[in-house]
Amino acid sequence: MKKLVIGFISFVILTLLIMHLRHPMFYYYDGEDIWSVASGITNDENEIFPQTIISYEHVDSITPTVFIADPFFIKHDSLFYLFVEHFVNDQGNIAYFVSDDFKNWKFGGVVIDEPFHMSFPNVFEDNGDVYMLPEAGASGNVILYKALSFPDKWVRSDTLIRNVRVKDPALLKKDGFYYIFCVDRKHVQHVYVSNDLHKGWHEHPASPTGLGNYKRAGGRFIFKHGNYYLPVQGCEHDYGTSVHLIKIEKITNREIEISRKNIRYVTPFADMKYFCYGVHQLDMQKIDGRYYYVIDGRGDPEKGKLVFNVRASIVKNLMDVLDYMGIYNIPSFLY
Repeated sequence: MKKLVIGFISFVILTLLIMHLRHPMFYYYDGEDIWSVASGITNDENEIFPQTIISYEHVDSITPTVFIADPFFIKHDSLFYLFVEHFVNDQGNIAYFVSDDFKNWKFGGVVIDEPFHMSFPNVFEDNGDVYMLPEAGASGNVILYKALSFPDKWVRSDTLIRNVRVKDPALLKKDGFYYIFCVDRKHVQHVYVSNDLHKGWHEHPASPTGLGNYKRAGGRFIFKHGNYYLPVQGCEHDYGTSVHLIKIEKITNREIEISRKNIRYVTPFADMKYFCYGVHQLDMQKIDGRYYYVIDGRGDPEKGKLVFNVRASIVKNLMDVLDYMGIYNIPSFLY
């Protein structure tokens, strides 16, 4: 009996240790959801760090701001435009910066301000026009915006998907089809598809495609070494700990294969204020043979504290197990 008890206790301790190593039950961080952004240029796609920082404090000195996050950029007519979630008055809107060298950024102002929360300003060019597919989940729809006068005049172009509340819609265009990867409030990853950017969207036959901690998009699709990778948010410690990459093995309008492995790609920078506790967004594009990127970060070393969250660790590990089993549902009482 004694051996049985010792064996059971050992099993419980080992299980808790494995769970803690994947999703820690206690960790050290600032406890605040205050974000800043940074840009950089590199010859090595794996060397990503904040080179030029645009802090929330700097923006707040220009216009009232709680934080800026979710950076996306586009090069247009020889200038670089950086779009961010600009959070103020308990709600996000979309603002932008402009630069001619990707280092010195000038604040341009707010360009989209809806009555609902907005973030994830995924800006892109398609057939000669500039569009933005931001997160507008609070509206209950997936909405496409078009630049009438870039960069500061935008209008709603189309409502692509109605009556869904999804987060961070990442867009991929491949072989004549458009795909949107997003997650719902239960962390289930859905994929929508159409052969027309403006209409005909429906859920992909292979959707849903996943559940859990490494499914929510954390930036624009990256094409490298002949494959597409989706940056996703890793929430090992808390919301927005790191950026991982998941490889899209195969995608057509009928089939999707996503690698079960994920690559831990960008992690917090312990010695850097504003970036020491979290990173959750990456937009990296290859331009003229070099890699241009923007990231966001969270943290203030002076405000750090030890956090215990056993329940979150259990839920996240359970999600991983269900995802591996292909069960894309989790009891509501665990949220």
